[in-house]
Order: sequence, then structure tokens, then C-alpha cells
Amino acid sequence: MRVNFESYFYLLRCCLMIMIMYPIVHFTLFFNEKYKNYDYNKKCYIIKNIIKSLVLCYISIDAFNLLLNAYYNVWDNKVLNDFATVYVANDIVGLLLIPKLPFTTKIHHLTSTFFLVYSYHIDFNEPNVSRLLFILCIFSSFSFLVNFYLAIRYLENKNDRILTHIINIIRTISYRIYVITCVMNWCSQLIIIYHRILDITFDYTYCVYLGLLAFIINDDLILMSWLRNQNSIKND
Repeated sequence: MRVNFESYFYLLRCCLMIMIMYPIVHFTLFFNEKYKNYDYNKKCYIIKNIIKSLVLCYISIDAFNLLLNAYYNVWDNKVLNDFATVYVANDIVGLLLIPKLPFTTKIHHLTSTFFLVYSYHIDFNEPNVSRLLFILCIFSSFSFLVNFYLAIRYLENKNDRILTHIINIIRTISYRIYVITCVMNWCSQLIIIYHRILDITFDYTYCVYLGLLAFIINDDLILMSWLRNQNSIKND
């Protein structure tokens, strides 16, 4: 089992960078009257999701190249670790700064953090559970618009018809993207696991992974159901 101390230092740097972004986003949003009236927890929740959407949007560009590399069976441990680190760093900062995160979200973030630390100690070049972690991060990055909607819905002003219309469009698109990325993620995971069972390389690590993945899938289903209901309410 490899130990990658460099990745831990990179994680620390990413967390610090995201913490620095919190006051920047805060002052950027302070012009919004609704935002100014929210309490500390709600403001941090809005900021967290805006930052996460920006970060995921940024790394989703690299995700296409990583998928192409995976197709040609090219696995660069450092690149993949850095990608996962950027993805999870925002979740870690959220756990530290937002005391009233929903319970399922906390479990989701804790599970993602565990997966990240575990990925620092395994080799992606080996056909092990690391490939599943890679798929999980890749497809999750494509749903960045969902986090953006989770934030800006609290900034909606019924008197601003243009902003309301934009938020409604983002809500509809984010729901559809989320459904597509989740289904693609789950199907990819099942296909890989199916092949691991066929070639008799399925071991206890996959069982542990699937047990923890269930918490993330549960949170995905809850969020997906909520987004669907939001669309139903707005379209009535």
C-alpha cells in the first residue's frame, strides 16, 4: 500500500484556498437583500454551494481528459489524487464551517472524505476499487449546476422577474443533468463490479466500498426527489 504524503499537503492547501474564498463570495453576495437577512449557517450554506459549483465546473473540464485516459488504460496516480482532492476539499471545509448541515449531507461528506484518504494509499494502475472511486468523482463533477441552484434559490426575489426566470431555467436543467449523471455513474459502477465478479477479483474491499457508497446514493436519491418535486411545484 503506497503512502502519498504530497497529496495530504495538497489537500491542506486546497482547504485553505477554499476557506479564503468564503469571505470573497460573502462580500460579493452582500448586495443581495435576502442574503443579508440570513443567519450565519444559511449564509455559509449558500457560499459553500456556490464555491463547490465553481470548483466542480473547473475540474469537470479535466474530467473529459481523464475519461479519455481511462479508455486507453492510462492511470496517473498524482493527477487522479489531485483531481479527487480538489473535489473533496470543499466538502471538508463545509463540515468544519457549517454546524447545521443536513444529516444526510454530513454523512455524504464524511464518506467522500474517507474515500479520498483511502485513494491516497492505493494504486490506480491496479484493477482494484480505486477505479470505482475514479468513476464516482468524474460523474459527480458534471453535476456542478445542482450546487449552484441549491445556493441561488435562496437569493430569488419575486419582484425581479428576470432573476426568477433564470433561476427556474437553472432548476430545470440542473435536475435533468443530475438524473443523467447519477444514472451513468450507477450503471458504470455496476458494470465494473459485474466484471470483477466474473474475473474473480471481487474481494472484501468492494463490499466495504458498496456499503459506504450506499450512503452517497441515498443522499443522491433524496436530492433527486427534492429537485423533482421543486420542478413539479414550479410547473403547476
